[in-house]
Amino acid sequence: MISLVDGIDMPKICDDEEALDAFMRAHTYPAEDGLLVKQLVHHPVHARSDRGNAAAYFRFPGLEALEAHVSELPAGASATLHRHSCEALFYVLKGQGYTVIHDERGAERRIEWKKGDLFFTPILVWHQHVNASANSMAPISGDYHDSSHEIIGCMVH
Repeated sequence: MISLVDGIDMPKICDDEEALDAFMRAHTYPAEDGLLVKQLVHHPVHARSDRGNAAAYFRFPGLEALEAHVSELPAGASATLHRHSCEALFYVLKGQGYTVIHDERGAERRIEWKKGDLFFTPILVWHQHVNASANSMAPISGDYHDSSHEIIGCMVH
């Protein structure tokens, strides 16, 4: 169903903060010695039906302005159209795909990415990640900066 979201015609997506909070409580892992997550590409991830991916979050004691997680998209799959109330950087651990970003006027911009690439999504910009690989998962590591210094449960993917 297409509806008007912030003046842009696109599927309307409901942000479910309660579902994310519950997911994070169940699937957040402590960093080793508070500073390190080893072998991130092999870390277990858990299905997130609200986003169409699988993810795990990581806790670093004393880290207040960033949030770290890893997420995977199945081969040929796409995440749900969504946006963050914070800046987000994504480092691609494996595979290839693209992210479609919708600007404030509704124009689309496609960012192609592959293993080793780093990309950014600005605050409140609607976007959707797509795994273009036909036969492998595409794990992406996400780090978020929340300028209010309040971790609010931003994505990934």
